[in-house]
Amino acid sequence: MRYIFIFLFFLNFSFKVYSITLEEVINIAKLYNPVLKQKKIDIEIQKTKEKQNKAKKFGQIEIFGVYNRYEDKRILYPISPPLNPSNLVGAENQIIGGISYSIPLFTGFKIKNNIEISKLGKKLKEIQYKLSKNQIIYNIRNIYIKILSLEKQKIAICPNFFALFC
Repeated sequence: MRYIFIFLFFLNFSFKVYSITLEEVINIAKLYNPVLKQKKIDIEIQKTKEKQNKAKKFGQIEIFGVYNRYEDKRILYPISPPLNPSNLVGAENQIIGGISYSIPLFTGFKIKNNIEISKLGKKLKEIQYKLSKNQIIYNIRNIYIKILSLEKQKIAICPNFFALFC
């Protein structure tokens, strides 16, 4: 009796594990489909490109630096000749650093056109994402309907099959 109860207990849960609704299948497909994940990543890439193109309007800052070390002191030449040549200043280390800022004044509307192109690219990726999602949903529903129709055909054929061969 105890084994029958355990068997019925597991049998009860086994039927619940294999039953799934159409909406659950669609939600699972939307969550775990690699094509949809790739399309989402493509949308994020296009958003980043759009931000990069918008940032190009504000110019570019470059920081640079050079460090040289010499074994002997190098003479730092003054603009005018010194009064006493023995008082020339020298240095073993030479450090050059700076900051430059370049701004695009006129680029032939290249930056504006690139911004528009990146906006259109983002819209295109969003449309491709929606299209892929709808195609996946259509395919799932189509397969689900085919499975249901095949089950109905199986039920309809079983009495005829037994009548022919039994």
